[in-house]
Amino acid sequence: MTQVLSFHHKNYEGAVLGRSGNFLIGWARNLSRPDEIITINLIGDDQWIATTRAALTLQLESLQLIMPAEAHGHAFAFKIQPQDWQSIARFEACVANDGHRLAGVVFSHHDPHNAARVLSTQVENYDGLRLWGWAWDMLDPDVTQTIYAYEAGRLLAECSADQYCAELENTGCGYAYHGFSLTLPMELANSCVHQIHVTTAHGQILNGSPLSVVVPPVTLTTWVNALVLPQQERSFLTALMQRYSLHVPLSMDFSGYRNWLDRFGSVNSSPCTATSITCVIAGDDDVETTLDSLISQAHPHWTALVCSASSSLKDTRIHHVTPTKWLEHIRTAISQGDGIFSFIIAGDTLPTDALSSVVAAFDNPLVQIAFTDCDQILADGQSPHPWFKPDWDPDLFLAQTPLHHLFATRACNLPIQSPYIAEANAWPWIAVQSVGDNPEAIYHIPRVLYHRRNGAASPAHIDAQHSCDAILAPGLHRTVADHGEIRLVWESPVKWPTVSLIIPTRDHFELLQRCIESLLKTDYPNMEIIVIDNDSVEPDALAYLDHVKSKGVNVIQHPGPFNFSAINNRAVQHTKATLIGFINNDIEAIDSGWLKAMVRHLLRPNVGAVGAKLLWPNGMVQHAGVVLGLHGLVGHTGNNWHKDDFGYFGYNQITRSASAVTAACLLCKREDYLSVNGLDEIDFPVNFNDVDFCLKLRSMGKRIVWTPEAQLMHAESASRGSDDTAQRRGRLAREKNRLMQKWHQWINDDPFYNPNLNLDAYCYAGLAISPRGRAALQSSGNMNDREDSIEFAGPAERNLNCTSKTDQQYS
Repeated sequence: MTQVLSFHHKNYEGAVLGRSGNFLIGWARNLSRPDEIITINLIGDDQWIATTRAALTLQLESLQLIMPAEAHGHAFAFKIQPQDWQSIARFEACVANDGHRLAGVVFSHHDPHNAARVLSTQVENYDGLRLWGWAWDMLDPDVTQTIYAYEAGRLLAECSADQYCAELENTGCGYAYHGFSLTLPMELANSCVHQIHVTTAHGQILNGSPLSVVVPPVTLTTWVNALVLPQQERSFLTALMQRYSLHVPLSMDFSGYRNWLDRFGSVNSSPCTATSITCVIAGDDDVETTLDSLISQAHPHWTALVCSASSSLKDTRIHHVTPTKWLEHIRTAISQGDGIFSFIIAGDTLPTDALSSVVAAFDNPLVQIAFTDCDQILADGQSPHPWFKPDWDPDLFLAQTPLHHLFATRACNLPIQSPYIAEANAWPWIAVQSVGDNPEAIYHIPRVLYHRRNGAASPAHIDAQHSCDAILAPGLHRTVADHGEIRLVWESPVKWPTVSLIIPTRDHFELLQRCIESLLKTDYPNMEIIVIDNDSVEPDALAYLDHVKSKGVNVIQHPGPFNFSAINNRAVQHTKATLIGFINNDIEAIDSGWLKAMVRHLLRPNVGAVGAKLLWPNGMVQHAGVVLGLHGLVGHTGNNWHKDDFGYFGYNQITRSASAVTAACLLCKREDYLSVNGLDEIDFPVNFNDVDFCLKLRSMGKRIVWTPEAQLMHAESASRGSDDTAQRRGRLAREKNRLMQKWHQWINDDPFYNPNLNLDAYCYAGLAISPRGRAALQSSGNMNDREDSIEFAGPAERNLNCTSKTDQQYS
């Protein structure tokens, strides 16, 4: 039985409505600030049980559960375990940190199990053809809902609501994996208004439906390039279209990959050159399928070497070699050839323009190795799974096989005396031994030019990997973990260098205490902690600052207006440590070995800065590196990944290169910090100083490394807050403009984020419409026409609420 009591409060209104299944539902809102999301505590027999946020939109189908219109978007739902329904007699709810109880008491022993269907759904569209949202049913909370999109009764698209959804995670209801991302057909990108109705399989209309979707044609740049115009006018219009695409990035989810590939996957092949390419067919399973794709190549100057008897395919370019003569034949072909060598796994195929695109890359005499993107054809009609790779990343190469599928190299990089020369799977590691870690020599073609068959395993050659490790990564050891996976372990230095951890702070005693006490448990022999205080006034904070001095913490005063860059620069002047670590005061170390893991990477050759894997308190990833261009400027990788998720092709669990990392936890060498004049106090006093700092290091030829081996908790702006005042918004806009003006060429082309991937919503969440940079030029057939790649620098208005560190800590 639900007993609703009279409820009146000058600040709040709301009520506990009752029970549906194992959920207790209700609503609450702030009368004076109706847009605020209120946090609610569940009370059972006068004891706290759980906390959630009143941020849901519920659709009720019961006369017993009635929610007023003003409760829209302010509902809450607590999942209560069956044993608690039996053991607790009275359930109530109150506003957290306030104590005011909401109307309504649920007496569990008398309240019938309400079988009415209660749904939480939402669908939204932020420009473009992609729809986002969630859908879950409280009576069947573990059941995945199917989502349908219609226009005038015609089914346009469907998908399953089984993706991670941050909005549901934030409500605390425990069912975060009921989100969806759905892409409407590209034919709707015709500048017309389309009314889209979105429902579940049961016919329930999602909250937010119908949607009005208006999308201009996605081929504007191609249209401009096709116009007969003077070069100056054509370049200007191309730049204008590129700027438009930055302001309004369009994308589609991976379920639409086949249509996307049909539209953007092919190119107008470059005129064929006389350069020859030799393709070795590795393996003997379904060789003829692979040879068929070679015969259809637009580039005619190829030779195929097959270790098998003759096939039914008759082509003078196909040479069958008996196994006993295979090694001899390979050595002869390499020693006599001056062209390009590649290999294809038997059964895999190439699109018709693959070899012409690869050979064209070697027109640049600096290029020694080329590699492409690939996909894997899945069974049962599922969409292929594309791997859109970054440019050359030695860390990713050490952990995975990004140079395979499709790989090509000059013959001179394959020494015929190598013990692995007859095994084509080993060639990428052999070639990299010859070329070394040279980004100019290892060229990435950002197009899918290789189709892997279903079930094909990634090629591996452990012996060749080890031989390459000794040259590319001395000090690296490969070990087998408990579950059989290979772990990369870097050697510790003979003597650990001194590290100074710098923590800027102002007040917020609880955060600072949690941060410092966790850092003091760090397993590192030569570490000092510097707290630089920017005008703390709260008694608890001042008392704690005096207390930590007795623990060896150095406390420095830095009075005056908040300037994150100036504060850290001042602190660096107070230390002679070899290594500098920047730590936010809302960081908490959760593993004592985190610093050693970061130092091992920083001491590797040519590494300029190392960033850590930062987690929100709910276990989701807050920072897994910075992507340039996300939302038009910069953004964090991994915000839709749980800490244990694999991520896009394992990116959440492996060390890799990034364009930048956040200064919430960043380690660098003191000499490198001074060589780039530290953080920029003038142009980036609060935001983007870490991105600017990392890009300055990269401009010196240094690498930026992100590693999941160091995991820390990050409360994310728990103390400083967001830029919600006119003064802060104005300063943030100036910093955004300056970052784009200074680094626009880098922001518009992040080498560690493939130009075929989306720049809206979460990164690695979909496909760009249309591809950017080199991928766009190749898709339009203008690979060598650099006039078409002009970038128009300008602020990204869509990113006015996106910051690099999710903002610094305090005001």
